[in-house]
Amino acid sequence: MLYGALAQVLLRCFTVVVALGVAGDLFAARYQIKLAARMAAIGSRHGSFAIEEGLYPSFHPVVLNDAGDIAQPMLTGPHGKAALWVRGHDWLSGRVVFEVDDTDQLITEVVNDGKEGVLFTVMDEAAALGVYRYSYANDQVTLVTAQPLGVRAFRSLESLGNGAFGSKLSFGASDQQLGVYQSGSWHWLAATMSVDRLSPFYFFYGVHFVEKDQAIVHAMHSPRSGDSAIYRLRSGAPPESLLQQSFSGGGAVNGALAPWIHGNARGELLFAYYGAQGGLAWRLLTVHNQITPIVPSAFDGVAELFPAAINDDGLVVLRAVARGLRGVYLSEDDAFIKIIGSGDTVMSDLGPAVVGRPMGASANFNHSPSINGQGDIAFTCDLVLPASPLQSVGLADFGEGIGIGIFVAHRLD
Repeated sequence: MLYGALAQVLLRCFTVVVALGVAGDLFAARYQIKLAARMAAIGSRHGSFAIEEGLYPSFHPVVLNDAGDIAQPMLTGPHGKAALWVRGHDWLSGRVVFEVDDTDQLITEVVNDGKEGVLFTVMDEAAALGVYRYSYANDQVTLVTAQPLGVRAFRSLESLGNGAFGSKLSFGASDQQLGVYQSGSWHWLAATMSVDRLSPFYFFYGVHFVEKDQAIVHAMHSPRSGDSAIYRLRSGAPPESLLQQSFSGGGAVNGALAPWIHGNARGELLFAYYGAQGGLAWRLLTVHNQITPIVPSAFDGVAELFPAAINDDGLVVLRAVARGLRGVYLSEDDAFIKIIGSGDTVMSDLGPAVVGRPMGASANFNHSPSINGQGDIAFTCDLVLPASPLQSVGLADFGEGIGIGIFVAHRLD
């Protein structure tokens, strides 16, 4: 009991708690894990920690900014409706700062807007209600825009600073436009052929907005599966092909491109194609047009089918499965490091907890991890209490589930 009380004090003071035995000396020297909140398991005798009861995360990554503030969209809130939950880096607890009007509405995107806040979108069935901004500084939510008329979804939001952001706007099944919103109006970069008959593009997947007049997009040329490539778009110039997929090699991507791309300020582009083992083969396109692998060939596992993320220093974080166990991994230069994985022990508000689910199931990490400019990593995972001392300690002997934890792994160097 004394140990549990001490853990509660440490967590409430928001001090750093070290994960126990996670990934060896290399990990221990570089990262420490801290619990930000815990959502109680349904029917659990243990309540939630640093978060309101009745909150359950939607399928979105935790959004972590350079100041250490976090935001997590919730599928259901205290009133049974979707909500946005945030915790500032110096707050003693998190809280709901926005809740949708009714149960038919969802929060569909959440991204950082610099260090000051987050941008997010709300959808009501097949209609977009707008792009909103939450500010950590003044603790307010404002509607940025609900224009243009007829938009059904704002996707791939990306902040460009100074109040500007880029988005992929959908008006129908294949009616899409790429635009940058700034100073109250949209600046259009490209559209699909159903909107612009002269366009070479049938459908847009992932997009990275470089600046107001430039973006990189993974686009389909036709409705045929696999007929896609990655292009650089510049206002007033024809699209520049960066990567063409091919099944015969020859310097192209040898396989079908996955939808997601992610760029950074150094001009590097993270992309993936579907690997032979059923996972993703992640690659980095450098500023010198070199293609380098993210996951080493010696890794005994596969990257999961979820987006990876890259920061401006070139650190990449992703989900992978090794020997049947899920985990979060960091790619840094020539190193590929496990940050956290099923079966690892972390400190929770209830004392030591195991990453996993009852009956020994591999943990769910609830979408993708995220990474900020300092290399800190945010993730969510299932938690169970350890087996009792009378039981053998193994994946088949985990104790009761205590819910879902929101964690930040803080980089120390």
